[in-house]
Amino acid sequence: MPRLTRALTVHLAWWEDNDMWDGFALYLDEDTAKESAADDYESYEYGTPDPDDDRTRPLLAWENAYNRWHLLADGKDTGVRVGPMPIYRPSSQREIQQQDALTAAQEAERAKSVA
Repeated sequence: MPRLTRALTVHLAWWEDNDMWDGFALYLDEDTAKESAADDYESYEYGTPDPDDDRTRPLLAWENAYNRWHLLADGKDTGVRVGPMPIYRPSSQREIQQQDALTAAQEAERAKSVA
C-alpha cells in the first residue's frame, strides 16, 4: 500500500437528508463554501428574491460544531453543512525518508524520557 501525503484541504458543502439539492460541492476556500452554500439553500427554499414578495426571509447564520459549520435559519438548524476534507496524494521517496527520520527521532526522544 503506498504511503500518502496530504496535498491540500478542500471544503465540502452538503445538505444532510436532501439528495435533490445541487449545492453539494467542493471549494478551496472555506468562506466561499459557506457563502455559496447559504445562497444555494436560500434559493432552493425561498426562490429568487422578488421585490413584490411580502414573505420575510430568515436570518441565516453559521455555527461551528464538531469541526464543521452548520447553517442556521433564524436560529434553527437547516441541515446545510460545510466541513474540511483532506485530499491525499502518493508520497515521494524524499517525503517518506523525511517522515521515517522524524518518526525515528521522536521515538528516540520518547525512549530517552522514559529511561
